[in-house]
Amino acid sequence: MSENSFAYFRIFFSQFRVGDKLPCDIYTNTETGKSRLLGKGTFLSEPLFASLLDAQELLFIKTEDLVKYHSFVQTSLSDFLEDQTIDMATKSKKVYEVASQTLKALFEQPTGENMEQAKEVVHKTTDLIFKSEEARKTLFSLAGHDYYTYTHSCNVGIFGTGLAKALMGGMETNRARKLGLAFFFHDIGKIEIDPEIIQKPGPLTHLEWAEMKKHPRLGLKLLKKFNLLTSEARDVVLQHHEKLDGTGYPEKLSGPEIHPFARMCTVVDVFDALTSERSYRHRSSPFEACKIMRNETYKCFDPKILDVFIHLLAASPN
Repeated sequence: MSENSFAYFRIFFSQFRVGDKLPCDIYTNTETGKSRLLGKGTFLSEPLFASLLDAQELLFIKTEDLVKYHSFVQTSLSDFLEDQTIDMATKSKKVYEVASQTLKALFEQPTGENMEQAKEVVHKTTDLIFKSEEARKTLFSLAGHDYYTYTHSCNVGIFGTGLAKALMGGMETNRARKLGLAFFFHDIGKIEIDPEIIQKPGPLTHLEWAEMKKHPRLGLKLLKKFNLLTSEARDVVLQHHEKLDGTGYPEKLSGPEIHPFARMCTVVDVFDALTSERSYRHRSSPFEACKIMRNETYKCFDPKILDVFIHLLAASPN
């Protein structure tokens, strides 16, 4: 069987470290299709790692090796986070890179294997935020400014988990993880929306907007499919576009009908959207975004939740 008759999965080399050994063969694009670049067990020296990091958009593994690859990434990240010689800022940066790339893989290929990988990385990110205030501050500062569904999901997950920590204090690990999953996967329903609508470089038409508004309910279906339909995820995914004055969607809930978890998500969701660069408008500064949101508090945001989030932003490095 030729190499090009296999199915392939694009990988992200930020999930590896110098000194690792490849858990499976790595392939790259050629004029005739995919060609093996490196064999299983190859030692990643510093020069080799640097060259692969530069070419990471062109690296693939066979789909049949996904389980091996995901197991390797999980073990590698766990070892990295448990290494007492690595400072918290470096750990936080690594977690952000792995989380964003793992979510990108999930949105590009929403398989059960990729969902399990994303779930475990989200758990590690949530644990880090609840364990360390330094990590929370560093992750807040790392949240990117380019607006893609996967980066937005990662940023909202980080902001939402940090906000939940500030509002709810020390939660038991299982509950904190469930809430973290809810924030990171709040937009999972967009997997089912036409990519041309998601990626449109400008305002949506009436019909396109009607299609986009389906993503909360589509998200619930996907959570059920992937066995992630916890009460926290259900409330956040379904209600994060509801508004206090009842003009939101999909159910036009108002006031106390909107779950507090969803209200948290609404605050961080809008903040990240306002502070991210879009093709049709420039991003707002955090100060400008907070000013805009304060002016909309009476109809969109829970004022107490917004005040706590603004305080967290003020206490985080730029």
